[in-house]
Amino acid sequence: MVDGWGPTYACRVYQPWEAPQVDPTTVFGVLSSIGLLALSIGAFGVLDAYHKRNLRAAKVDWLIALYAFGVLLNVAAYTLWGRWYVAVPLVLMLLPADRALRIRAEFRRRQAEAETFQR
Repeated sequence: MVDGWGPTYACRVYQPWEAPQVDPTTVFGVLSSIGLLALSIGAFGVLDAYHKRNLRAAKVDWLIALYAFGVLLNVAAYTLWGRWYVAVPLVLMLLPADRALRIRAEFRRRQAEAETFQR
C-alpha cells in the first residue's frame, strides 16, 4: 500500500488509514481496573449485610450489586485476555454476594411479617 492507495478486489479504493488494532493487554488493563474499583467499593455493602448494619438502607443492595458487577468484569477481563483458568476461581467470589443478598431478603421478609402482625 503506497500513499494510502490499496488494491481491493479489482479496483483501487482510497484507504487513508487502516482499522486500529487494540492490544489485548490494554483491554485487560482497562476492564480489570474498572472491575477492581467496583469490587472494592461494593465490598462495603457485602460487609454491611454480613454484620447486619444499615438494614433499612437501599444503598446496601446497590453496593452488593456493584460488588457482583466488579467480580464479573474481572472474570470477563481475564477471559478476554485468554487466562480463563484464572477467571474460573474468581467466579467463586460471587458466593459472598449471594449470601449477603439472602441475609437482606430474610430481614425484609421478617420486617414485612412484623408489620402485618402489628396491623
